[in-house]
Amino acid sequence: MPRRRRCLLPLLLLPAIATGAEPAQDLRQMFALGHADGSLRGQYYATGNAFFADGVDRDTFATGGRLGFTSAPLHGVSLRASAYLQRSLVHAGSGRDRDLGRDLTSMGESWLQWQGRKLLLRAGNQAIDDVPFTSSYDFRIVPQLYQGARLRYGQGGNHFSALRMFRYKSRIDESFARATNYNRRFSPLHPGVGDTASDGFWAVGGARRAAFGPLDASGQAWMIRYLDYADLYYGQAELAARDGAL
Repeated sequence: MPRRRRCLLPLLLLPAIATGAEPAQDLRQMFALGHADGSLRGQYYATGNAFFADGVDRDTFATGGRLGFTSAPLHGVSLRASAYLQRSLVHAGSGRDRDLGRDLTSMGESWLQWQGRKLLLRAGNQAIDDVPFTSSYDFRIVPQLYQGARLRYGQGGNHFSALRMFRYKSRIDESFARATNYNRRFSPLHPGVGDTASDGFWAVGGARRAAFGPLDASGQAWMIRYLDYADLYYGQAELAARDGAL
C-alpha cells in the first residue's frame, strides 16, 4: 500500500539578535539607535511515496534565514527593512515547488509605522500573526507576508484591529502578487481552480480579556472578507478558573 511520510526538523542555528531601541531625538539617531536582527535555520523535509504515488521522493535539506533592521522611533515613527534567503543543499526527485519552493531570495517585512501609547498604524510588507488563518507560523524558512495597511488599538489581550491587504507573498514565492493559495500552482488537483487575480482582503476584529471573581474569561471575534471569493466569520471564547476547578 502506498504510504506517505513527512518529518520536519527545523533547527535554530543562530538566535535572533535584537536590542530594545531608545526613542530618537533626530533623524541621525533614528538610524544610529536602531537595531539589527537575524536568524539562521536548517530544515529537513522527508516524504516517502508522496501523495500516495509509489517512488515519489522529495527528501530535502535546506538552510537559510533572515537579516533585518528596525529603526528607533522618532516622534512615534519607525521603519523596518528585512530580507530572506533559502537554499536547498540536498534534494531528491522533482516537483518540490508547491511544498518547499525553489531557492529563494525574498524581501521580508518592510514597513513604515507610527505607534503611540495604544494606537499603531502600519503600512507596507508585513506579517500578520494575530488574525485567524493569516499567521506566519510555519515549518518553512521563508514566511508568508502581506502588503497593505493596518490599524491596531489596545494592548496585550485587549485590542481592536482593522486591516486592508492588497497583495500576498506565499511561503514559496519571492515577490508579492494579487494572488492567493487557491490557484492551480498550489491546488492542481482541485477542479475549477484557475489563476484569477484577487483584490486582497479586509478584516476587522479583536480580542478581550476580563476577570470575574475567581474566573478568567477571554475571547476574540473577526470578520474577514476575501474579495472575489469568500467571507469568513470567526469567534472563540474561553473561561478558566484562576485556581482549582470550575
